[in-house]
Amino acid sequence: MTVDILHLARLPWPVSWPDLFNRDAPLLLEIGFGGGQFLVDWAQSRPDCNLLGLEISLPSLRRGAKKLSTTGVTNTRIIQGESQKVLWLLCRPQSIREVAIKFPDPWPKATHHRRRLINEKFLHLLATRMEEGGLLDVATDHTDYAAEITRCLLQSPYFDSRLDKPFTFEAGARLRTKYE
Repeated sequence: MTVDILHLARLPWPVSWPDLFNRDAPLLLEIGFGGGQFLVDWAQSRPDCNLLGLEISLPSLRRGAKKLSTTGVTNTRIIQGESQKVLWLLCRPQSIREVAIKFPDPWPKATHHRRRLINEKFLHLLATRMEEGGLLDVATDHTDYAAEITRCLLQSPYFDSRLDKPFTFEAGARLRTKYE
């Protein structure tokens, strides 16, 4: 089985996810899936859900497609495109149940901070596309970016921590990937 790499510009706006997956199921989204290790694991552990993996890097898309093909999971589609554009153009409001963002690029230089994915504007857009009560899981090991993400989430009226504190350094049962 070959997994196709879909491109933002070649999909209808907005996408009918049940038509694209050939079934109606909750939609889960991983933004920036890198090599695809977490995406494959998530797809295997959640066969009752449709998973969408977003990535901009063509080598990462190819690696992810190969892993998905090798494992034979059929509940996942991958899209090449920037997350903000995919959310804005392809996703209807309240269409996503869960979102995972694992180790987004921290853009450590101060002059590059504007490129960071997670900020107030992005969280607002993401919240409009998530179901009420949907789950957002963010992981980073970059201290400065963790503080910025925490600040943004604490200021956001859309998200509440599932933990007693806004973040933790514990990985728990989370699958570790090479980007960690």
